[in-house]
Amino acid sequence: MSVTEQNEPPAFADTLGDILYPSRLPETEGGLDGSLLTRIAGSYDFTLDRAGASPAAVLWRSRRAQTLRFGRLLGLLGRDRLGPLAGAGPVSIADMGCGYGALFGWLRWRPCLWRGTYTGYDLSPRMIATAQQRYGRDRRARFVLTAEPQEDADYYLASGLFGLRLDVPGDRWERWCRGMLTAMAARSRRGMAFNMLDARGRDRRPTLYYADPAPYVAFCRDELGGDVTLIEDRHRLDFTLLVRWR
Repeated sequence: MSVTEQNEPPAFADTLGDILYPSRLPETEGGLDGSLLTRIAGSYDFTLDRAGASPAAVLWRSRRAQTLRFGRLLGLLGRDRLGPLAGAGPVSIADMGCGYGALFGWLRWRPCLWRGTYTGYDLSPRMIATAQQRYGRDRRARFVLTAEPQEDADYYLASGLFGLRLDVPGDRWERWCRGMLTAMAARSRRGMAFNMLDARGRDRRPTLYYADPAPYVAFCRDELGGDVTLIEDRHRLDFTLLVRWR
């Protein structure tokens, strides 16, 4: 899932957390508790009800903005992007925060999935149900209701997974982000890719999380042991990290 771009967000995005959930969360040690995950899932259930199965439901400004980020993430696959055309074998792709299945809809006609498989994970029951309704007949795809990676895959992708933090303090959200990246790394055989809103840009919305890329580059390189490629948006709206295992 993702978040809005600068200047033209959906009208509900700025104050989504305050409108739906006015109470503040107590600060706790460790990751996010079940009640918070339920609140985040409820937020995306709400946006899906309001916007339908569209980029706005996962807080993208437009389909072009959404698919542009998909293309950046797919750079992780290298030669595997061409699948049988390049003599590459079948690959398995996992999508954390799959929403209504937009990434699979974009990937399904591309060579990398001609003989490959896709698994989408999301914590919103309504999103998973919608994804299954849209794409469940395709035998290459599965959609799983969960907040954690469940199975190994060649590549783990996450588009916008880390954006909507509601009223969670930034340092607590950062700990969760790092924990999720560690879990994705443990389950990915060849690499993982993700994007985040860029703290160096002008966009500032209270329910969203903005990150400086440098600490995440260092974390993925030094703590997780990956070769890291940073892709920066020219407007500094967000950035993408491609992490390949050495």
